[in-house]
Amino acid sequence: MRKSGTAWNRTPFKRCHPRDSVRPRTSAQPRKLTRLLVLDEAWRVAHSTHLENLAREGRAFGAGIAIGTQYPGDLPPDLSGALDTKIYLKNQQPDHKKAVVRALCGANSGPEALNLHGILERLTQFEGLIQNQQYLPYAKFKLLPFFARMERIKAA
Repeated sequence: MRKSGTAWNRTPFKRCHPRDSVRPRTSAQPRKLTRLLVLDEAWRVAHSTHLENLAREGRAFGAGIAIGTQYPGDLPPDLSGALDTKIYLKNQQPDHKKAVVRALCGANSGPEALNLHGILERLTQFEGLIQNQQYLPYAKFKLLPFFARMERIKAA
């Protein structure tokens, strides 16, 4: 049984979906997400204790969170640490690059941090870094934008 005082029960997200629609994790895939809360401009809500608690407890109820921000420093460390997957796209500002290096390496100095600074400097448009359980410590990726996918389809 869930306590009525959990962060999940205090969020507006929960109020949109009745308790009966949230099922406990009993299936073969315990991390199956049945709901996704997407927030852009994270700086507006980043310091909400409800959001941090939802990030920590939400997966147990099948809820995931996607948070978008242009500046990695917008997210407090406790909230950022509760998110499973982090995607960092190209950013030109030195302070933001330092925040990415600190998030991925834990420090801004040393050989690993220096190497990561170089990778960030060489990122091109539509390239980024991803970090989660499958990509540790991180992996570089390139997005294929919608217009490029449409061009491929037309050419085929």
